[in-house]
Amino acid sequence: MDIFEKCNQRYIQDEVRDLGIYPYFHALESRQDTEVIMEGKRRIMLGSNNYLGLTTNEAVVKAGMHAYETLGSGCSGSRFLNGTLKLHLELEDELMNFSDVSYKSFVKSESEIITLFYDKFADIPLLSRMDAVAETFIDEIETLLNRDLPEEERIPLIEKFRKMYETMDFYVLYNRFLKKEGYQTLPRRPLEKRKLRYEDVYPVLYLKYRLSRQAERSNIKHLVIDEM
Repeated sequence: MDIFEKCNQRYIQDEVRDLGIYPYFHALESRQDTEVIMEGKRRIMLGSNNYLGLTTNEAVVKAGMHAYETLGSGCSGSRFLNGTLKLHLELEDELMNFSDVSYKSFVKSESEIITLFYDKFADIPLLSRMDAVAETFIDEIETLLNRDLPEEERIPLIEKFRKMYETMDFYVLYNRFLKKEGYQTLPRRPLEKRKLRYEDVYPVLYLKYRLSRQAERSNIKHLVIDEM
């Protein structure tokens, strides 16, 4: 038996190609829109993943062009080296209220915290970065005391560092972005009464995964991904 026999067999795709009705790999000659030009003809697009129309939304295109013109096509490096942009610092400055943190006779000064936050841990996502600063302080304390701090002492100490964030609420952060860019903001509601429109789900998730470090899920066995 020839193990390559199947490679030379004709399949249904070969037959439909011969008939001129093969539905895949037809080149678009216009931008991705509700109507497109394909093979020189105007056609209605029914198979696109551009569900929200953002691919051709004039405001999105204009904002993208402005970003490219002012900042280029990317950071071209990690935050630690040469990837820090003015936009990063503006967001961080808006969110942060630095102060000294103390635990009994131990003190981590505001200037030390700022140095750790902006220099040593610059590569860590913004809303997870202060936890790294807190862990550094806790490690120093435990080393000097020659013992581990119990959870009932660790947790309140970490919370002191987290309170330096003006907010860690992604709903609030997203609303700030909408307001700054001149879009209608989401209604102010308590957490249990909040609802997101479909078109707002992805941007909020994007903020979450860009601004916070995700916990490892070692117990996941299967992952199913559907299209957004």
